[in-house]
Amino acid sequence: MWTLLMGGLYPQQIDATVRGLLSSKDGPQPAVLDIGTGPGIWAIEMAQEFPNTKVIGIDLIDIKPTRLPPNCSLVKGDVTKGLPDFAEAFDVIHCRSVAGHVLDPVALVQTARSCLKPGGILIFADGSFIYNERKVIFKPADDDGVVPDDKSWVARYMLEVKARVPVKDTKNIPGEYLIRWMQEGGGLENIDGDFYFCPINWNGDGVKHGRELGEIMGHLMFDFVTATKSVLLINGISDEVVESWVKRIHEELDEPKVRMYLKWNMAWARKPV
Repeated sequence: MWTLLMGGLYPQQIDATVRGLLSSKDGPQPAVLDIGTGPGIWAIEMAQEFPNTKVIGIDLIDIKPTRLPPNCSLVKGDVTKGLPDFAEAFDVIHCRSVAGHVLDPVALVQTARSCLKPGGILIFADGSFIYNERKVIFKPADDDGVVPDDKSWVARYMLEVKARVPVKDTKNIPGEYLIRWMQEGGGLENIDGDFYFCPINWNGDGVKHGRELGEIMGHLMFDFVTATKSVLLINGISDEVVESWVKRIHEELDEPKVRMYLKWNMAWARKPV
């Protein structure tokens, strides 16, 4: 999904910078760190794209792919406890869909910055709001059963889940705060960003690769709903209420009856030389 949205493994606006940092040169081998690597797909593809670069992916869980490029390794670790062994070790650091899931995202930025070499680039990405087909933010649906055009049960469900996860500020939508968190973290320059509207279970309006993106995002949204039901249940929402919300979400997304986008944000910054 991200590759289709951005046109590559990272935003095209910083392609020259990334390639310049990872080009073969005299001195230490260029290095990339992927924080919250998950199954390691991004790290593996970066290692394939830049075979002369050392790529490390780190995650809370121990990932063991059947095959890794020789210049790629995946390690287990908790970035929220700091990464002193990686101090100023990387030219490029990538952190996608992690900042919204930690107690202190500014501290996460500071930890990542500490691992950058002077002149290196930090790339963060995360999700934002649910938008309607006119790209206006959907308001959460109400319990009265009436859902006007400017409200959505998908938006309601996502806010209900967010309100019950242990983050520092449940009002923050991570994608919209990435640049602010980089600014608050200090020690970074040339802070910038971009955003992408990804259709959910429809083709989008003039979106490049819209059909494929819509299918991918539809599957991801249904998986998200299934995976997060337990968050609501253990926080006192009854099974009957949760299932009623899920039913309404399926009614919105199937076919689809409601056309919506999820906005994804990117932010990047350089560490001063």
